[in-house]
Amino acid sequence: MKPLAQNSTKPIISTRNTPQTFTLNKLAKPIVRDDIFSLPPAVYGTIYLTLIPLFGFVYSTLPNMQFNHENVGFLEAMYFSTITVTTTGFGDITPTNTFTRAFVMIEATIGVVSAGLFLNAITYQREENMSNLMDAYEARKEISYAFARLHSHDSLITLNMNTYLNRVNQLLGIESEQTPVAQSDREGRANLNRSPDLPAAPDAKVPQQLIGIHEPIPETLAFTNLQHLFNASARLTDDPRKPLIWYYYQALDELVNSIENLVRETETYRWADLESICIQYLSDIKSYDSSSYVLAEPNFEQQLADIQAQRQQDMLLISEYPSDKAVELSNENSLNPYIILFMGIQTTIDFIKKFQLRYQEIMQTI
Repeated sequence: MKPLAQNSTKPIISTRNTPQTFTLNKLAKPIVRDDIFSLPPAVYGTIYLTLIPLFGFVYSTLPNMQFNHENVGFLEAMYFSTITVTTTGFGDITPTNTFTRAFVMIEATIGVVSAGLFLNAITYQREENMSNLMDAYEARKEISYAFARLHSHDSLITLNMNTYLNRVNQLLGIESEQTPVAQSDREGRANLNRSPDLPAAPDAKVPQQLIGIHEPIPETLAFTNLQHLFNASARLTDDPRKPLIWYYYQALDELVNSIENLVRETETYRWADLESICIQYLSDIKSYDSSSYVLAEPNFEQQLADIQAQRQQDMLLISEYPSDKAVELSNENSLNPYIILFMGIQTTIDFIKKFQLRYQEIMQTI
């Protein structure tokens, strides 16, 4: 993480690394030319069946129609038209002149062609229906896999969110009843206190609507709550040589890495709003980065003394920060790194709420 200058008026955001959202469009199916040879099966079937009464009427009404039977009526003509268009050809009724034979040839040809087109259209329609069914099945399978991958990543993300909230609460002086902390009695002996009385801690409660989040979320954040950043952790599981803020940044890095893996390894483009929430958060939290200044490590003893003195002065200024004054960056504000930290905490808590609510909506669509 790059250090942020103290006198900057706003977080540094690199436009070169600003994430962009791309929309993936489905591949379009090949366009089939709409001509006489690519009509629906019903059209060819209708043409084929229409030939029978049409040519039956022609055989029975047009002059110069001659058959080996005299006085061929409409029923006989319909019969002859049927055996002609079906290429049955019993031979009991036959044309006897060229004019009649020409019409018989036309009907037989149209009948054979329309029958072939009808069968071809039926086959194509069946293949297309099967292809659509397979496409729908593959789409459902891909979505199912996408849900599974999203759920597996969310399990880790939810764990990291709870860890992050736990460290934020530790910074603000909020300890859950399940967190054992060590305190010393009058004789210097360590003992356990599951609910320490830390003054000026903001109100916090576990959000009932966020499934999976069991850590309390601060209802209100005050800049003055950050006056204990460099206190040693009193938890039995922490290294007492490291300050509270070190554990905060460790939890933040783990959360950011899990969000990056989610965007990188899952099909978040299927849920554009969720992807947008994640990408916007990653962009914001990387701009709210003052860890290099806050966690600065000295190279020699004199520098250590200077850093410790500066930190004590900064914490004093934070504790005296007016409650009615807006928390915002300034060109001449030595608290800018801590103001950026404060903005990052606000941004992350807001992200956790938005992410969990949208994730629950997605899971309800399964």
